[in-house]
Amino acid sequence: MSKFQAFMKKDIDSLTKEVVISERFINEETGEFIPFKIKPIPTSLEKLIRKGCTNITQNGQDFDSVAYENQIAVNCIVEPDLHDKELQDFYGVLTPEDLLNEMLLVGENQQLQVELSKINGFKTPKGLADEAKN
Repeated sequence: MSKFQAFMKKDIDSLTKEVVISERFINEETGEFIPFKIKPIPTSLEKLIRKGCTNITQNGQDFDSVAYENQIAVNCIVEPDLHDKELQDFYGVLTPEDLLNEMLLVGENQQLQVELSKINGFKTPKGLADEAKN
C-alpha cells in the first residue's frame, strides 16, 4: 500500500447526513419529523463563495457574512430542494436563499448553521471544550 493511498479518497458525496432542523415539518402518514439532508462542500467551492461575498472598498474589504451563510447553506442542503419552483411559489420567493429564510425560524436557522459547520469539519464550541478536557 502506497503511503499516499490513504489520502486518495473522493468520498465527499458519501458524507451526506440527515438532520432534524425543525419539529414543524412532520410526515403526516408516520408522524415522524422530516429531516434535512445535508452534505459537505469542497474547500474550492467555499473559497469561491467567500470571494463572491467579499467586496473591495476604499477602506479595505467588506465581507457580506449574511450572503456567505446563505450561499453555504444552499450549496450544502440536498433536501429539501431549495431550487424547487413549487416550494418557492408556496413561500412566495424567487431564490433558494429567500426560500430557506422564509421556511425556517431564527432558532431553526441557527441549528442548521451548527449542523452545516459540523458536516464541513468545523468543531463546535462544545466539541472544542470536550477535546480540551481530554
